[in-house]
Amino acid sequence: MDGLMLFRITKVMNGDEDPESGPIFFYSLVSILFDEEDDRRWVFQEAPWSVMGNMLILQPLVTGLPVAEMDFSRSPFWVQVHGLLVEKLTKANGELIGSKIGKLIRVEAHYEGLLLYRNFLRVRVEVDVSKPLPRGFTLTRGGNSQKDGSNLWISFKYERLSDFCFDCGRIGHERTTCKFMSREAGRNSGYGPDLRTGIARSTGLPVEHYRKQVDILKTRVNPLIHRPGPFCAP
Repeated sequence: MDGLMLFRITKVMNGDEDPESGPIFFYSLVSILFDEEDDRRWVFQEAPWSVMGNMLILQPLVTGLPVAEMDFSRSPFWVQVHGLLVEKLTKANGELIGSKIGKLIRVEAHYEGLLLYRNFLRVRVEVDVSKPLPRGFTLTRGGNSQKDGSNLWISFKYERLSDFCFDCGRIGHERTTCKFMSREAGRNSGYGPDLRTGIARSTGLPVEHYRKQVDILKTRVNPLIHRPGPFCAP
């Protein structure tokens, strides 16, 4: 095997839910054998993938682990964070916000100061796709402007996002078959096509990888996550 075998799973949720275990998923399981390690790595790095609107979740085959015990509830995404004030476009805030969305993998940044090559932050996170996708958060303005104290809506936009429900915000079914939320409540859910966006053009900047720096990341981010107040660092 040598890490070259993948199990590919198509997760299609029809809106049913078990009172104890939660959402019910239907799986199509496919194994893929890669001849080249570079191909396998590229497929992982470019995830998520979809076929005819159905999301594919990729996991490496682990020796000694039954398929039934493999976790297909999470998938990596590049998430764009829009609407931040210019002074909030920093690597530190990318780390903090990414950790609120899901498990932080990396931030598109190469230094600690202002990231002014784009008007949004871009973070790579592992998201629990069995739950509604996080849409964003409200940030209260600070500083000395005339708009001090007013609120800003900071929106998340997901690259390579497959079909999802505009009522409940879950991946795997559409609003016509949603059983998680009434149609009336769904109209005010805030979900819509704006949650999906195209792939951002590469800036040519190196990407900070945090998988090898888990202890450092937790030390920097955890105190901010658990304190009261808005997502962003001062």
